Amino acid sequence: MTNLAFKNLNTDVYTGRVMPDESPDSRPEANRFEISLNSLIQPAITVSHETLVSEVKEMLKDHPPWSSVVVIRDKKPAGLVMRYHLDHQLGTQYGVSLFYRREISQLMDSKPLIFETDQLLGEAARAAMNREQSKIYDNIIITSDGQIAGTVSVQKMLDALAKAEIRARENAETATQAKTEFLANMSHDIRTPMNAILGMADLLWESPLNTDQKKYVSVFRNAGESLLDLINDILDLSKVESGQIELEETRFDLAEVVEKTCEIMALKAHEKDVELLCHIAPDVPYSLKGDPSRLRQIITNLVGNAVKFTERGEIELGVQRAYNFRKNGKVFLRFFVRDTGIGIPKDRQKNLFQPFTQAHSSTSREYGGTGLGLTICKKLSELMGGKIWIESQPGSGTSFHFIVGFPMDDIKLIPMPVCINLDKIRILIADRNKTGRENLGITLRHWGAEVYMAKTADECAEQIESAQVQGRPFQVIIADKALAEQGFESSPCLKDRFKLNKQIIMLIRSTDLVNNTGETGKMELCKLVKPVKQRELAAAICMTLGFSVPIKENIQKPKDLPSPVSPMHILLAEDNLNNQLLFSLYLENTGHTVEITANGKECIDKYVSGNFDIVFMDIDMPVMNGYKAAAFIRKWEKDNSKEPVPVIALTAHALTGKYQESLDAGCTDHITKPFKKDQLLEALHQYSKQPLKTNQCEKNPIAIINSELRELIPGFMKITNQEIKNLETAIQKQNFENIRRLGHSIKGSCLCYGFEAAGQIAGDIEIAGQKKDIIENIIPLADKLKNYINFVDIIFK
Repeated sequence: MTNLAFKNLNTDVYTGRVMPDESPDSRPEANRFEISLNSLIQPAITVSHETLVSEVKEMLKDHPPWSSVVVIRDKKPAGLVMRYHLDHQLGTQYGVSLFYRREISQLMDSKPLIFETDQLLGEAARAAMNREQSKIYDNIIITSDGQIAGTVSVQKMLDALAKAEIRARENAETATQAKTEFLANMSHDIRTPMNAILGMADLLWESPLNTDQKKYVSVFRNAGESLLDLINDILDLSKVESGQIELEETRFDLAEVVEKTCEIMALKAHEKDVELLCHIAPDVPYSLKGDPSRLRQIITNLVGNAVKFTERGEIELGVQRAYNFRKNGKVFLRFFVRDTGIGIPKDRQKNLFQPFTQAHSSTSREYGGTGLGLTICKKLSELMGGKIWIESQPGSGTSFHFIVGFPMDDIKLIPMPVCINLDKIRILIADRNKTGRENLGITLRHWGAEVYMAKTADECAEQIESAQVQGRPFQVIIADKALAEQGFESSPCLKDRFKLNKQIIMLIRSTDLVNNTGETGKMELCKLVKPVKQRELAAAICMTLGFSVPIKENIQKPKDLPSPVSPMHILLAEDNLNNQLLFSLYLENTGHTVEITANGKECIDKYVSGNFDIVFMDIDMPVMNGYKAAAFIRKWEKDNSKEPVPVIALTAHALTGKYQESLDAGCTDHITKPFKKDQLLEALHQYSKQPLKTNQCEKNPIAIINSELRELIPGFMKITNQEIKNLETAIQKQNFENIRRLGHSIKGSCLCYGFEAAGQIAGDIEIAGQKKDIIENIIPLADKLKNYINFVDIIFK
């Protein structure tokens, strides 16, 4: 074995020394290579130090070149003679005549390596390899209580270490496989009920609900999605350890990701009486291209840590443009999570992002993080082209900052479009929390409002009275619940005098929804749950002022709706009763029929005796699993000269290899649970034989509108038709300024409600009016807009 072969081994692991970038707890099996030398000892040939060289030469003539002789003086090892060294010395010119009749002590190595029998193999090998080059492979003398016990060959040591490494690698691979199987099984067992939970939540969302019920179901759905993300994060653990994480690139709404994450974390913070704040700077682009789930993962980890280690005060999640906003074809944003928690000492901060740095809850309490959470944050931020760092002082709180980059391709580098003009609107913000007041003020001023602030009930009352006296009353008062109750509930004369009921928007916590005791029942107030979402704030102000409620532009453009398909006869193989019910509910009012079986054997029996257009096959079922059933169906079709029917695998296993397994078994496609209704309908469309032809589908445009707007659409249509009439009048009079103004107005309202095609047409009219284009070019645009509004088919999602 060569020296190079040994250098390829991790000697630091064998000797137990912790690598600079590791912590001791990250290597729980570090001693698995620490074999003692005792098992490798071979008997030693011993001679007195007075023995002649010629005698030693004779003793070693029948032994291999790497044999050795231990020289003894006073019953203790005094030196070592290796045969190949002896042969070399005697083989030189005059070697025999010079040394043959001398004592062996004159040719021995007087400083050999000597270890006790309990010496660890790794340490002995390292010492041997650190010797001068000519002595690296010299044997090592082994003693027991100072007395000679034998010798150990360095080559045998290296062989033993190599075998130990192979065993360790095999054990690690076995452990990794076991972990993968465990994670896969755990994921499957959780995903199966999650399919029913999320599916039922979606169906409930589509049913008629009042405003409060909508809020509860919204939190329910978001929390369910967060749990699903957590399950996916657990599966990512092995990818993190091997550095094999892949990032998605999809369009997403930044505010929706950030604010929904905060909404889910809010209840835990509010239960501890900790304020949770969220603020996105007005100049931050709202439509980004990247991996929203990974971004959410980082935010959830950091905000979760902040909630855990903050006992009082506040936590703020902020988003700003990075210092180098545009660089190398990307835009970079800086996110920060600031808390008023326990803080982290300087000497502990450097270890926070190392894997397994905090192995125990007591340590995590001290260090401010646990397990792989911060390690994952670091790896993800770096994968997204950025970095993460910490600023903290014990007792003064902690701020985690991370920068990530997003591709500039197809990115709208504009802030969130504001569908509300608050120009000259006077708003008073009454909140005891300074950060909350200032963040709201920044947003409202960006929307054009004239903003005033108060931090106490008395200060609030003084400003209200002063504004009334000056004849410039506040149109909107945004007040924290505790301050509002103190100032208004306890002083009925104040609210009666200034008639404040309709102007007040009350800021409440998520715990107030859970523990609604009716304290605010005396006043009919518009309420916003902290942390305040920008779009909900805009909607609340609009309702208070009597404006049309603004709704976000749909960032992810909807897919082209699949053409209706002829009713299909469907066979479902699924053993879970809840998922059977969910599947049936998904198909209600679609015209499709479904027959349900509980295992692969029943599925086969039904299939061979029936006539089905498509089969949905769960994989893990009793009696016979889905793979075997699919393989049997394919064989039966071939034997009976039947045309293959699409078989769609349904599985709660989320590992990459499962998709290929489904295809290998004869399945046509593979859907991972939990799946949504639109995924099912899309699969039916994709594998349907005959699209249903209707003139309606060919003629009329289609708009997919948020179901929350159902009751507002008639009013929108009425107002838009009136604006189109005004537009036609402006065209007749060739009033280009009115044409531009009306085009701009119609564009804004259409985009707010989700009528994107109409918004684009109106935008073209606005540009034509601004450029004073010829009227003959504007008339067709106006006709196209009018036809769209009159004939659009609206589908609520």
